Amino acid sequence: MQRRLLYLDVLRGFFILYLVWLHAFTAIVFGNDPQTVNTVSPWIFIILAPLAILATWAPIFALISGTANAYMMYSAVRSAVETEKRQQVLRQLFYRGLVVSGLLYFFSLLNMAFMHQSMEFNGAFRHTLLTSTLLAGKIHPFSAQLLFYNDALALIATTGLVSTVVLYALWSKGGFVWKRRNYWVLTGLALGIFALSPVLHGWWDQSFYSALDQGHYLKAGILKLFIGPNQSPFPNVSFGLFGVLFGIALAQKAPVARIRRFGYGFAALFLLTGIVLITQQGVKVIELTSHTFPIKLHCINMALMLTVCTILITRFEYASPEKRRRFALWTVPLRRVGMAALTVFLLEGTVSVLISKIYLVFWNTPDSFPRNPVAIGGFILCLFLFWHLALRLWERYDFKYSFEWLVVHCVARVRGRRSSRLNAEVVLYGETHSPESADAA
Repeated sequence: MQRRLLYLDVLRGFFILYLVWLHAFTAIVFGNDPQTVNTVSPWIFIILAPLAILATWAPIFALISGTANAYMMYSAVRSAVETEKRQQVLRQLFYRGLVVSGLLYFFSLLNMAFMHQSMEFNGAFRHTLLTSTLLAGKIHPFSAQLLFYNDALALIATTGLVSTVVLYALWSKGGFVWKRRNYWVLTGLALGIFALSPVLHGWWDQSFYSALDQGHYLKAGILKLFIGPNQSPFPNVSFGLFGVLFGIALAQKAPVARIRRFGYGFAALFLLTGIVLITQQGVKVIELTSHTFPIKLHCINMALMLTVCTILITRFEYASPEKRRRFALWTVPLRRVGMAALTVFLLEGTVSVLISKIYLVFWNTPDSFPRNPVAIGGFILCLFLFWHLALRLWERYDFKYSFEWLVVHCVARVRGRRSSRLNAEVVLYGETHSPESADAA
């Protein structure tokens, strides 16, 4: 069994928890009103700059997904020595990728129809069928326009599909051994998508919104696949492709110096580009609430994400068995959340609303959330405590009947074998007992 990438499990868990508190803070406390940022002192944003930047880091899920997908695919294809067997394995992985991407895209539509928080989109405040109803205490008219909003799940689904198709095309018919060619193709594709995105948004953004307003849903649906907000495939799929390059390098056990050159080198390139663009165009706080971020912010985010991933990879994936064991032990709570990240993502909005209803009874303010640090902090703490206890209990049953459980079972039918993906004992504790167990998980 291939060794798990612990840093990916930690990143996944950390950012899902970050999403839980961020969505609760913006939606429950401030009602998802983008104009709120105009009423807050700029000094608050300066002090909280790290949190504000992390609020724009949804593409990290694409990077994580791309890394995990490429790492798994490369390891599986490499294990097949014969060319015919390798092609067979690759074909199975291709079908697996189609199934997973299809399921995630369906869950994205489910989220936008029922479970996402109410929000402003295309000039109007729009509501979902379940979460918005629970929050307001009455049934809101549902807007079909929300189905054309790319949430993080839609981005992960698109990234998974693109990475699977690209790797299948590159590795078929003996192309698996052409490492240098594959590296340059993937790098060129990632940079090309990033560079082309401002042009496509300039051409098509207005057409997308006009198509929605005029009820031309087929046209809007096609445009959504390329430039649809919020997590637009252009440029966000490029985050996933850089993740693919990380995943292949880790599966190949590339020298740590090569990982550093790649990660820090491209981080410097994107940082320099972002600084130049900000110098020319300036930056406004309101841009952090845009449904499609300016490319300058994407440049900064790409630089920071590549830097963070490179640091974590070099410190923990290339560490001694004893250091990995300690890292695995310290990060069990985060990795537990990462195991059920899909389920938490889909249910966090509804859970936040339900807990807020109970919480506000004790503040005697059932119709409005008190905007003071004590009330807000207590609410966030209640959310974290709920998810910690719920997942700690669910872990005993290997997250049975979760959304992850459904995906794993569908994939098992395609591949014809079971997965240990939800075996909590293996995934969470396989490396925590002794240095000798480092390769068991």
